[in-house]
Amino acid sequence: QILPLAKAYLLSRVLARILFTLDRRHRRRTIEHLLYSGIVKDQQAAEELAKKNARSLVMLCAEGAKMHQIITEENVKDYITVGGSEKACELFFTGKNPSPAIVVTAHFGNWELLGARIVRMGYSLTGVGRDQNDGLLNDFILKLRVGKGTKSVPRGAPLYDHILGFLANNDLIALVSDHNAGPPVLFVSF
Repeated sequence: QILPLAKAYLLSRVLARILFTLDRRHRRRTIEHLLYSGIVKDQQAAEELAKKNARSLVMLCAEGAKMHQIITEENVKDYITVGGSEKACELFFTGKNPSPAIVVTAHFGNWELLGARIVRMGYSLTGVGRDQNDGLLNDFILKLRVGKGTKSVPRGAPLYDHILGFLANNDLIALVSDHNAGPPVLFVSF
């Protein structure tokens, strides 16, 4: 946290190279999955994309560690823009009389920043998510989310009652989908 962001990114790139080299099991699995999915054409392309993925993951962690220093209520709009169809923006993001809604998006990049941006626009936002297997990582991620005003409900909670309550209070509910969310399987093509 004491490093400036540029130096944190540089350190992240170095750590990503080390992680990619030493973590043989995850490196092989990532490359196999890329080849199996058809996203890449050959082994070399799979290795290059896997390296980029490792770098992106470690840089995302650096951003998470520094987010409270970088993103403020005043500047969050400079980092995240809200787009989509004019009608969708008019309905959900005008800041006038917020309506309850369930927002579904893909889980890639730092969606915690998107949550901070939506909260800064004057909306109450609740994200539904799976707790991480690692307790320390889970606490870290939850701290990032709630620190910027987003509420969080674990996926295993009795969601129906929670969601109805949040919608009754004009909250936005965020369902941020992974590509393959695990059992029960819901495959999201993005």
